[in-house]
Amino acid sequence: MHPVAIEPLSSKSSESSWQPDNIYANGLAASDSPSKAHPKAASLAGKARTIFLMSHDLITAGKLQAAAALEQRTVECVGETFTLFRMLQGFRPAAVLLDLDMHTGAAWEAADRLLLNPNCPPLVLLTGRVKDPDFSLAEHSGCIVDKFTAPLRLMQIVDQTIEAAPSARDERIAIQRITVLRLNPFHPAEYRDFGIND
Repeated sequence: MHPVAIEPLSSKSSESSWQPDNIYANGLAASDSPSKAHPKAASLAGKARTIFLMSHDLITAGKLQAAAALEQRTVECVGETFTLFRMLQGFRPAAVLLDLDMHTGAAWEAADRLLLNPNCPPLVLLTGRVKDPDFSLAEHSGCIVDKFTAPLRLMQIVDQTIEAAPSARDERIAIQRITVLRLNPFHPAEYRDFGIND
């Protein structure tokens, strides 16, 4: 999978509009590339502290939206990789949350693509499988979060991810890359033959 071109982060705001600079250039075929950003992206431009959540879990989504509303935030839910990247083309959220339990594998694909970019937005990987030994190790390392965590606590974790120092963010992304390679059930087995701490 080739990296997807993402515009550099703005120093002015964590939610400034992204430049529509062929975010799909190396991710989708040219025939699939939209001529403009997702229509919803324009309507988000005036909203403060918007978070994107990729998930099919309506219960988790509803709880996060309710928790976000208490803090004057918005959680926008998407269910497909294409839609997520099309929205990212026109608007930069405060953070992106990916539900790795989606049966389609779309969140794993999105994680792969985002983590290959040096300007990856603050990214939180969610799963309900933290009792699985491999996922438990990833949770303890801080690169995966239990999606059944209390919603307000989960919002605190999102804040910590957003506010992390550059060095801490780089370290987190590096660990997330290895974790996704190792645990992604949609990757060939040979990609998963190494440990998180290798």
